[in-house]
Amino acid sequence: MPTSIRPSFLPVPAAARPAGGAAPPAGGAPPAPSAWPSSLKAYVERAFVATPTRLRPALQQPAPWRPTFQPTRAQKQQQRQDQGGQEAAGAAGGVVGRGGGAGRGGQRAAARASRFGGGGSEADAALPASFAESRARRRRVLQLMEDSGGALPEDEADWDALAIKGTSTSLEKSYYRLTSAPHPSTVRPEPVLREALVRLTTRVARGEVGYFYALDQFKGLRQDCTVQHLRGELTLRVYRAHARAALEYGDLQEYNQCQGRLFALEHGALSAEKGSGAQVGSAGPGDRASDADTRAEFLAYRILYQAAHARQGEGGPALLRTLRALRADPAAAAHPAVRHALAAQRALAARDCARFARLRACAPRLSAALMDLALPALRFEALGAAVKAFRPGIAVRYEGEGAPAGDEASGTRACLLWLEECQALVTRAPGEPPTLNCKDSLGRLVPPAPKEVVAHGDANLDIGDFLKSVAAW
Repeated sequence: MPTSIRPSFLPVPAAARPAGGAAPPAGGAPPAPSAWPSSLKAYVERAFVATPTRLRPALQQPAPWRPTFQPTRAQKQQQRQDQGGQEAAGAAGGVVGRGGGAGRGGQRAAARASRFGGGGSEADAALPASFAESRARRRRVLQLMEDSGGALPEDEADWDALAIKGTSTSLEKSYYRLTSAPHPSTVRPEPVLREALVRLTTRVARGEVGYFYALDQFKGLRQDCTVQHLRGELTLRVYRAHARAALEYGDLQEYNQCQGRLFALEHGALSAEKGSGAQVGSAGPGDRASDADTRAEFLAYRILYQAAHARQGEGGPALLRTLRALRADPAAAAHPAVRHALAAQRALAARDCARFARLRACAPRLSAALMDLALPALRFEALGAAVKAFRPGIAVRYEGEGAPAGDEASGTRACLLWLEECQALVTRAPGEPPTLNCKDSLGRLVPPAPKEVVAHGDANLDIGDFLKSVAAW
């Protein structure tokens, strides 16, 4: 080989093997640094120098020696033979797995019984009280599974006996994300939850607390209902009150969570999973009328929410399922709130901005908050259609029916301001109303920028509002 051509690799001498050709043992002490080859020493020195000074003490700590030698094929075969012999011995000794079969399942069952069976009290004595209670509940579940042959039939297992029964008497409780089973002393029972709900809704109605405080308390109420498996009238009241507060404040994400839970509760999905057979949220004879009105109110909210998102290309199948189910309930379909929601849904589907705006002006209760989801985009589409149809121009005036002069002037100013945000051209002549130049505005319209958008995505999370809410706590 010419001397000018050199290989791209460096020859490394093979490690000397012990006498007799035997492989080094799998376990044992690590080799001393004096026995390291020079190339390895140089690599370690370069790595140590490149490490930041603050991290070097961690590198100087002695690490446990872990041999990297893998078992040979003969050793693996011997392990499989030993495992087969143990399974045969377990079958001969009467170790039976789940369902009466012998083998590896029986070994797992025996190991589980030895781990959670007798002798747990000695191990639990050294644990904190919360861990000991959690392990005790796990042992009770496993004991039920063993008694039922590995499965828990819903008609025989008493899951309510395993549910948490709260003992706290505090009316205020902040929400914390659970990472383990809560202690009963931190959970409020149903009578205390009723008092806390009345107190919270009263303070919210009077404006004594901010939304952040109310949100924290509502989520705490929802959490206590969940961990205690409460699915009755109280849970419905909690989720309905939280949904109304979220709509008033404009927190549509929390409203959507409450809406989904209310749908499951009202249709008995959670009660069917429990196998109780009880009607979820059943009301007494005197409360049936008000309960029907409340159900119709939230049915109207669901129709409006789904219609607004279906127009954006989301939730179309959900809206169809809601409308299909409404055909089977003529009483709910005849309710004024539901009829208004259906009329708004038809106007939205037909892109009738004028009718949708009139329906929004007479929206019952909190329906206007959900109609505002679709109103900005619908207004911009109507403007685009107007500049195409009314060329060369059209007068800008407020079309309020029977409105006072002051409202007409303020409405016209608001309309002109919105047209400027859309970059439409408006001409003003002395003694004449402002005119929208449709010919020159065509092709330059842009949707107005949302006014309540901030860097973190929610304008309601302003630092001033947060400090006010903290002061209200």
